[in-house]
Amino acid sequence: MLDFVVTQTMRCGDLRVGLDLIKRSVLLAETAGRKEVCREDVCAAYRHSRHVHLPCRVKTLNAGERRLLRHIAEMSQGDGG
Repeated sequence: MLDFVVTQTMRCGDLRVGLDLIKRSVLLAETAGRKEVCREDVCAAYRHSRHVHLPCRVKTLNAGERRLLRHIAEMSQGDGG
């Protein structure tokens, strides 16, 4: 499973995602009463962990870039996806 966690982490290119992914995966396995993390735990955790870095990246944008990002997000919601 560690190789799969590394692969998922590399997809995002942010170590914070990997650390959060490990934490969430372990919690999911423990909640299910298992002592080992399975692929489904990692996949479920990834749906949340992949966004961990987003707030940090948004903070690095200047005001114009943030306006553009907000506009893109609003357009995306208007198109249904």
